[in-house]
Amino acid sequence: MTETPRVDRSADLERFALKGLHLGKMTGISVATHAIPDSFLLMHTGVGCKYKTAAQVGPHDWGSHPNRREAWTQVGEVQLIKGSAARIAPFARAWWERRRPNYMVCVSAYFIELTGEDCRDVVDAAAKSVPCDMAMITTAAPNGGFYEGYASVILDVLKKADFKNTEVTRPKGVAFCGYLFDRYEPDQQANLEALDALVKVAGGDPGPVLFSGRPYAELLTASSCAHLVCFPYMGRLERKVKRTTKRTPIQADLPIGVAGTVRFVRNVAEAVGGDQEAVEAWVSEHVPKVEAQLNVLRDHSRNLRIAIFADTPLAAGLLSLCIELGVHTPIVGLRDKYTGGSRYVYEVLERNGLTPFPGTQIIDRPSLRWTRDTVAGAITRGELDGLIGSSHECNLFTRRSLHMQKSGVPRYFTLEMGFPSDNHHYTYPVPTLGLEGAAALAQRILEAHTRTA
Repeated sequence: MTETPRVDRSADLERFALKGLHLGKMTGISVATHAIPDSFLLMHTGVGCKYKTAAQVGPHDWGSHPNRREAWTQVGEVQLIKGSAARIAPFARAWWERRRPNYMVCVSAYFIELTGEDCRDVVDAAAKSVPCDMAMITTAAPNGGFYEGYASVILDVLKKADFKNTEVTRPKGVAFCGYLFDRYEPDQQANLEALDALVKVAGGDPGPVLFSGRPYAELLTASSCAHLVCFPYMGRLERKVKRTTKRTPIQADLPIGVAGTVRFVRNVAEAVGGDQEAVEAWVSEHVPKVEAQLNVLRDHSRNLRIAIFADTPLAAGLLSLCIELGVHTPIVGLRDKYTGGSRYVYEVLERNGLTPFPGTQIIDRPSLRWTRDTVAGAITRGELDGLIGSSHECNLFTRRSLHMQKSGVPRYFTLEMGFPSDNHHYTYPVPTLGLEGAAALAQRILEAHTRTA
């Protein structure tokens, strides 16, 4: 009997495989409301959905747990048949009494929305019975997943800030939208302080950052600022930001690395009418200082080979910094396409005046299976020294991993960054943005490498 040869269909199935970022829109909404300390998330969902949000954020954030600020209406089969929307208002009123939030978001599960029940009108009516702002944010298609959920909450807060009828009292004021605040740990505080410092260098007046762990009322003051910086995490909602705010947003990449930081300051200064000579004087003074720090690290990190797996804006910044350090990046996996994908990464490099090393492969949304097989193979062959990624990627390459227990596997390191980072936390401020962030990131890479040397 002739044995039929096996055909490897893994490449055909790659698009259906579990991705590094497989979190849905509801989780993005949860992270966004978690970033507003006096907000509350009411999930109009069934039994299972309630665990899909806090279970993701809780291990990532040791500074504040989201459980205090969210609840669910517990929709079952009977409620689904009879009509479940009637449960929203009583739950909203009860939870306002318990938590007294200033902002409440109601989100319904997709299976409820498929019934065609008009939850939005119910939420609008319920909003009149609670003394706080309330919004309904749908998880229905089009669905950009995690980042669209996060951006949807930002857009709603911008709407409630009422830019149209608010007087601009801060002509040099610079507010931010699209900043990804995912935990109340000192690394986030360091990044926010870096943004404030860069705006001041550019001649602007730092305004509120959506989101930044600051109270809801403070976020609403964004409408008093004449300028609005929009980061790529807003994705396809960027066009709605302009209509909502009556501002022309300053499109900005994350200020990561030396070139990225300098370009950010120059762009903001041009938009707000800052003193360009003062900006260039700051560049002349501070860039040589950080370059001197990086030169010490370059001597030890040059020709390192690292794989990067991160959300697209962060990956673009990390790749820029690695090029500046002389660190080779044979594999760059983008965990989303919502914020631009590989096209955006190449555009950032061009804007920064950088060229990737030969052989750099930038992949849109690789699966965890592809990541495991490709990176493990490259490490085994001695072609990679380490990996930067979230917990989802780094956990594939712990020494306990079966595929890394082979004899003769060279030493390698993993470095956690992005969401979620369940195993890397901060007790003191460590930025990733700005010139200090460039030095701090280079230091992390060097330390991770020397621990495995």
